[in-house]
Amino acid sequence: MTFFIESIIAGFVASLSTVLFIHIIRKKRDTLFYKKFLGAYDVFTIDGKKIEGEVVELTYKVSRLIIVQSKKNGVKLWESKIVMSFSNPFYGEGMYTYINRNDFGLHTILILPRENKVLVHIRNRSHPEGRYEGMLWRKA
Repeated sequence: MTFFIESIIAGFVASLSTVLFIHIIRKKRDTLFYKKFLGAYDVFTIDGKKIEGEVVELTYKVSRLIIVQSKKNGVKLWESKIVMSFSNPFYGEGMYTYINRNDFGLHTILILPRENKVLVHIRNRSHPEGRYEGMLWRKA
């Protein structure tokens, strides 16, 4: 009976250590992968016109969660939490909320690493017509 219990405990410890090892490896891999996309980006309309004074900052939080903060002339406008896809690590979706007003919506992003830019699809959920918009973020 003691051998049986010891075997179960040994199996549990081995499984737990394997899961922790895989978690640590994935976290390290994701951190290294997304590190090159983090930082400041200039903001453009989808047709290429720069929005003067607005900059977005991408930071990496935890596994596949990217935080985006927008500032215009140094004043924080909105914040977005984007979860990147497991099957396509360049694609992500998330919610954004404005800081000083009741306004929110959905961000869908596609990172284009060779061009140092991010394509952004915006769906404003608090607007009566559910306004859609496209933007482009280019590495500053």
